[in-house]
Amino acid sequence: MAFLPNNHVDVHDSKNPSGPTLVFTQSEWSAFTAARLADTSTADSLPVSW
Repeated sequence: MAFLPNNHVDVHDSKNPSGPTLVFTQSEWSAFTAARLADTSTADSLPVSW
């Protein structure tokens, strides 16, 4: 994950750094992380780095 200068967030698989990336706006990334943190039903099923 990297915060880009144009207010976007770049996400890629760290095991394949030259592979494809997902790019989110800052508001999309904030909504995703807030939803992830609020969802306790899947807390044990996702990697710790999420």
